[in-house]
Amino acid sequence: MELVDTEGRGVERITSSGVVAGGVEYPADCIILATGFDVGAAPHKVGGYEVLGCGGQTLDAKWKHGVRTSTAPQMSGFPNFHVVGGTAQGTTAFNFTHTLSMQAEHATAIIERCLAEGVRTMEVTPEAEDRWQATLAEKHVDHQHFYEGMHPRLPEQRGRLQRRPTFIGATYGGGPLEYEQVIAEWRRTGIERDTSVSFDADAGPLPREHLKFG
Repeated sequence: MELVDTEGRGVERITSSGVVAGGVEYPADCIILATGFDVGAAPHKVGGYEVLGCGGQTLDAKWKHGVRTSTAPQMSGFPNFHVVGGTAQGTTAFNFTHTLSMQAEHATAIIERCLAEGVRTMEVTPEAEDRWQATLAEKHVDHQHFYEGMHPRLPEQRGRLQRRPTFIGATYGGGPLEYEQVIAEWRRTGIERDTSVSFDADAGPLPREHLKFG
């Protein structure tokens, strides 16, 4: 195997027998294509689409002064919207599949309960976001320098990380196992306090005595 330094220019072209970089053709039996990725990018940036919340609010506008969520997957102003795979204000682990799994299970458990109760929309409240910000501050551990040294793309983005450190640095400081317990407990005891729900697009919040989220 040969490692080729393209000096940041990448592959110039692909031929019938290999790839060309720096004017030199390198024979190849198999080419694996990878588009790369922007580490720590907002979810809608990765997908190449814009996410609109209530009143046409975008995620960029929502997060203009920093990421604000409730336990990471949900946020005020974006009903029925769950961010799966987001580490900002959530958690991360060396086994990232664990992060994906716990957030996906969190989302599906909430959706399952909403379907069972006939709830059409569910949205966390601004007060729920405030409570989560306080929890993050209490448990804060700054991982920014760790991430900058761990991944080769991150040093290039150091200026961006310093301007908007919440995209990478502000994970839940208690670690992934504790985070999983926190969101499970929120489903059991916090969901009624921290969300508003409705049956249809024109209805107001559903009275809490009608819900059975226990």
